[in-house]
Amino acid sequence: MGIVSRLFGRKSRLRLAGGGCIQLTDMLARSGSWEATNRNFVRLDERGRVVWRIETDASPDERIPFTHISFKSGVLTAYSWSGGEYDVDLDTGEISNGRLVK
Repeated sequence: MGIVSRLFGRKSRLRLAGGGCIQLTDMLARSGSWEATNRNFVRLDERGRVVWRIETDASPDERIPFTHISFKSGVLTAYSWSGGEYDVDLDTGEISNGRLVK
């Protein structure tokens, strides 16, 4: 069974075994820098420090934040506002295997 986290105007967190969490912040209703908007998904350690901020394939003139995340069968997946789905490396925040699911 996997954990799925969706945003509804707030922060959403997935707790990780061994401490820390994955945090997703809703940026569709907020203004902010390109990085804050499009890289709105971070891994935090057990003390709340940022371990990594997710990579993105959005260009600096696009506002395409991530809208929800899931963790199933050991794979962390992020979904973007534009309909993209990406596998996320839990150690680095790098995205791979991008596919359109909209």
